[in-house]
Amino acid sequence: MEVFQTSRDRSVVVEASAGTGKTFALEELVLKLALVERIPLQKILLVTFTEKATQELRTRLRSRLREIVDSILRAWNN
Repeated sequence: MEVFQTSRDRSVVVEASAGTGKTFALEELVLKLALVERIPLQKILLVTFTEKATQELRTRLRSRLREIVDSILRAWNN
């Protein structure tokens, strides 16, 4: 699913009410930038309004990246 269609040289602002999928959208954007556009995670700036939101995003990104790595390793071992 294509969440964002943006170029590398643009900023993206995601603003919406609670429960609308902001964290999912940011997660998808970061994964696309890191894995498809090959932008290092250190070069991606995310700003959230609460520490809770930051922790949720961090946890979800780590989990998704772990799933991707595990999937690649399983494919190589088969």
